[in-house]
Amino acid sequence: MAMLHCLRRIQLLSPLVPHRHEVSLKPGEFAASSSPSRTIAPEPNTVAAALKAYNTESSSESFVHSYKRLRPRLDACYKTLLPYAGSFSGSIIARVARAATAVVAARQHGFADELARLKLRGTGAGPRADETLASCYEEVASNDMDDANETLGRLDRLVAGVTSKDEFDWESSLVVLWLGSTLGVMEDCTDWLNDAGKAAASSPVVKEVIAGCAALSPYIRIALHLAHAIKF
Repeated sequence: MAMLHCLRRIQLLSPLVPHRHEVSLKPGEFAASSSPSRTIAPEPNTVAAALKAYNTESSSESFVHSYKRLRPRLDACYKTLLPYAGSFSGSIIARVARAATAVVAARQHGFADELARLKLRGTGAGPRADETLASCYEEVASNDMDDANETLGRLDRLVAGVTSKDEFDWESSLVVLWLGSTLGVMEDCTDWLNDAGKAAASSPVVKEVIAGCAALSPYIRIALHLAHAIKF
């Protein structure tokens, strides 16, 4: 919660993020949902502004320490990103997006393992809730490591620098697509379980899964926002 709190304070999190079926394939743009009231506009990128003001020739670790000093409430965010400092290279925004996406991939993999365990245990709320939990597991597992590794590979290429604008557009759009899809899976699971009936609503297992989706979603939004900020 500390990480989410500090990131909210610097307006890194967008109030609304595209559903996985509504993710724009144009880098730097946010898609609108089917409801006009949920149109998503890009926010001023406070992270990009802070990094632009920083001397990009400095070491990666110095960059993370400097960013921490700029934002006194970023302790938890800093602790999350610092282990990746030694691997930073290339575009700073792409580097941080890559680190944030690696956090998402690791947490999603752990969540998939937890869902597999809970699926075997059952919800204790009847067949409908059990089937819904199984569907959640299948959604998360199908979006897990293979696609995550491909996405990290695409970010590695963006960090190294691509020479073609077409290649940049292709790689960055697929990064955004995977992150948007991952967020959509969390939203879908939450909606399905909330609609699974009164018995499901009182199930500790169902509550645990919904809480897991809620805990993972902010990390995905962070990575998605950063991915949108990568420029050619």
